[in-house]
Amino acid sequence: MTSVPATPEAARLSHNSREATAPMRVRDGLYGEFIVPGYLVRLVLTPEVYRLSQIRLVNTPSPSLPALGDIRRFSHTLGVLHLSRLARRVEYSDEEWMALEASVLLHDIGSAPFGHLLEYQLAEHTPAGWNHEAMIANVLASVHAPENSAHQIYANRTVRVRKEARLSGINLELVDQIISSSHPLSKLLFGSVDLDNLDNVGRMAWAIGLPGGAAAAIGLAMRLRVTRAGDLSLDEEPGRQLIRDWLEIRRTVYEALVFDLTAVSLQAVLSEAIGILVQRQLIDPSDWSLPRFFACESTAP
Repeated sequence: MTSVPATPEAARLSHNSREATAPMRVRDGLYGEFIVPGYLVRLVLTPEVYRLSQIRLVNTPSPSLPALGDIRRFSHTLGVLHLSRLARRVEYSDEEWMALEASVLLHDIGSAPFGHLLEYQLAEHTPAGWNHEAMIANVLASVHAPENSAHQIYANRTVRVRKEARLSGINLELVDQIISSSHPLSKLLFGSVDLDNLDNVGRMAWAIGLPGGAAAAIGLAMRLRVTRAGDLSLDEEPGRQLIRDWLEIRRTVYEALVFDLTAVSLQAVLSEAIGILVQRQLIDPSDWSLPRFFACESTAP
């Protein structure tokens, strides 16, 4: 990732920021080069978001799916951001689109290490249950851990998203609405065919050597539209063919995962181990971010 000079658009949109931030050039294996605008760079580098660089997109490594096992949720998050900036910007204000982009960066911050394997065990074996989507709002409100805002969520750093969003001129009320699915633009992030799923499938396809994932994801992202009434629509042509292509890619990707015996075996063993830890109360919902693990294993920017 390399900083480039600020553009007039970025300077205008980040006018409320106390300190101008240069856009960031990202070189991504799936989409190639794209730009993160300056008003979002502060959020990208918060511990809540950068923590995702240590969480796998799939839950375990596999010697037979080596590239797929190496993908992290941070690169996926940046990919979803790229798709959001390609979407059709109609009916909504610049302020609302900025809030959507910020929400994209935050959509996985409630993810636990080992992903759904830990989430399912916490949901099944703890009285109050647990899910990563509810944790997003808790992190934003700094009530995600007993220490609240003093919680060191990643690499000995405390939560900073709300502060950095304010400094960048992002409307946090709109972000809260999008994250809680009470704004029409939520459909682009939490819909039946959404930007999150488009990148997820495209990125996994790229990792197993399956062509067409980037083209399908970009093509659909550019043609998705959400009305003020919350209706998700897609240009009929070539949208219909793009949907067919994407569904076929998704089927192939998930078949590769489901029928890979090594990956399935590893996930089964890990799930059993996590279940034992949760049932013996060696891990509970307050441990969802496992900050001590990240402090030992990682270095934050």
